[in-house]
Amino acid sequence: MKKALSVFLMLALVGSVFAAEPVADVNIAEFKGDASVQWGVNLDTGKTGFKNSANVTLKLNLLNEGSKSTTGDGVWGELVIKTNGDTFAKATNLSYLALPAMNVVVDKAQINFGPAYVGITAGDTEVGKLKMDAAVKSADSDNAVTLPSVGSKNYTQGITIGYKNDMFNVAADVRSYAESIGVWRLDYVPAGYPDKVSIDLPGTLYGSEDDAKAAKKKVENYYKSIGTTVDVSITKIGNYYKNADQYSHKYAMALEGEFTGVENLSVKAGVSYDFGELQGDAQSTLGYSTSAGYKLALNDTFYLRPQVGFAGASKFGEVGDISNTEMNMVAGVLFGWGDIGIDANAGVPFLNGDSAKKVSPGVGVVAYLPLQENGPLSARIMPSFFSGELVPNLTAALYSDIGIMSETAVNKDVAFGIAAAAKYAIPVGAVTITPNAGIRFANDSYLDNVATSMKEKDDGIFASTGNRNLLENDSALNLKAGVDVAGLISNTTLSVIYDSRNLLNTTTDGLKAGTLNFKVKISL
Repeated sequence: MKKALSVFLMLALVGSVFAAEPVADVNIAEFKGDASVQWGVNLDTGKTGFKNSANVTLKLNLLNEGSKSTTGDGVWGELVIKTNGDTFAKATNLSYLALPAMNVVVDKAQINFGPAYVGITAGDTEVGKLKMDAAVKSADSDNAVTLPSVGSKNYTQGITIGYKNDMFNVAADVRSYAESIGVWRLDYVPAGYPDKVSIDLPGTLYGSEDDAKAAKKKVENYYKSIGTTVDVSITKIGNYYKNADQYSHKYAMALEGEFTGVENLSVKAGVSYDFGELQGDAQSTLGYSTSAGYKLALNDTFYLRPQVGFAGASKFGEVGDISNTEMNMVAGVLFGWGDIGIDANAGVPFLNGDSAKKVSPGVGVVAYLPLQENGPLSARIMPSFFSGELVPNLTAALYSDIGIMSETAVNKDVAFGIAAAAKYAIPVGAVTITPNAGIRFANDSYLDNVATSMKEKDDGIFASTGNRNLLENDSALNLKAGVDVAGLISNTTLSVIYDSRNLLNTTTDGLKAGTLNFKVKISL
């Protein structure tokens, strides 16, 4: 509590600095919670039991949103310090009080020459990142519906030279390399012990190979002092860039332009190149990208949103020959009838968790095309649908993922997964009865290609499908169904939930039937 009070006092001082701009403004931004008890039966084993859960969220807003900036005319220095709406302390289940850094940032620092400017804040020389719009954006397909950045990585310190008007804006980044500090892993096996011990050595402590070797020697000397031997090895496992060396003498440039002269139209292009080979490095990287998107209103409700993007990166050897090239393309169209990118899940079985992160009311498809050779995936196509408020009281959603495998894939069959579900709220006086049901299917190719092409399946919509007989190339089929009753008891929802295991399971355990649960949830 003393820490929280000190934060409030600090905010009062911040408010006095910002004057009429953002000031300390303590209020409850969100206060909600629920508690539930669930009794259920495992239909495969016949065993029963209770499960309790409780959740509470408290958000105290500490600073109102706003910014403070300098002003000027002609040639002048511009500095904008900005806060956003996430200036709160958050407590969850009262187990901790998380006090964020208030999101007070230098939003802009540049010298203006009329429409031209020179920016002096950190950035990067990567280009091309594009987030595609989809009716349901799944954690499973985030790698496919997002075109990744390409170009020279870790060139972050420098300036931006740009020009901006009502028709277009263009900016050139000139930046130097943030020389990395190595992160090392130390593995050792003391004599007489059966298992290897691994320690990740943080880059802040072990920045060079000599430092890692010194840590290795320290372990060896310790075991020698207690009269035993030890087998020690060190491995570099990554790079650490915080507080990196300024004087790398390595530079890169990036040029990006955007046409903004037509409302709802976005056209971008960029190129990035580092001068690594001029500094004696083995390779330099050339990145190039272009994208376009347009929102076409059909009437006051419906619209079309086509998008397309391309990004590639080529690495050049010492003599200038292309030694490695990677290119990717995405394309999609959304026929929509609501806001794009709502920060919520679909709220129906299989599509009601973090695995389905964002929704846009509509129906659409996104296609991901890796253009380089020798990859396991030839194409990936993701149709999706979210009803939004198109039909009163009805919520329906569908997400599907289709992978066209290449000749190098482990399983060359077309990979296919689909999840579809719906719920319908039926008002009966003061009571609302909401039946819901969903079905999920994934074939063996979709599930078996996790490691090579259809990434993130273990964390997304197609996780926990149930046991499969790999020798029989089992697919997976799951059902969920239930009914929620709200309003019968104030602030209370009564639920019956059926959740199957893999109905196509042919393993010796034969578990298919799943679970049946009865749940009472009290919410604030």
